[in-house]
Amino acid sequence: GCFAQTGHESFTFLSYTFQPRTIKVGMGNMFLGFTCAISNQAKTSIITAIKAIFRIRFSGQTLETLAATLNPKIRGWVNYYTKFARREGLRVYNYLNEQIWKWIARKCKIKYVKALYRKYESILEETPDLFYHWKPGVK
Repeated sequence: GCFAQTGHESFTFLSYTFQPRTIKVGMGNMFLGFTCAISNQAKTSIITAIKAIFRIRFSGQTLETLAATLNPKIRGWVNYYTKFARREGLRVYNYLNEQIWKWIARKCKIKYVKALYRKYESILEETPDLFYHWKPGVK
């Protein structure tokens, strides 16, 4: 072909990785395009920041205090990393939800998954905007 194969199929710029990705357009039509999404380094950085916040034991705090601490960071991350490949950018917040589940289990002394699920669902129902990442649907 007219393009030489260099072995470089991706690059990272401003915490976005540009690489070939399958792009869905319309009703089931797909094609291969060179697009960007949150980089693995950025995902690792976000997870590290979340771990650092949860490492400080919030056992004496309320869930609202924890949300107030996290929301400015989450808002910035969501607003920056979901401009392109939104679903990929939001996936990292599944880890945050796991940490919230663990916090609720410790705080409320819940040992059973079904009881924890019910408690989490009741919190979501009562305060659906408590955490910023819940607004775009990462619950």
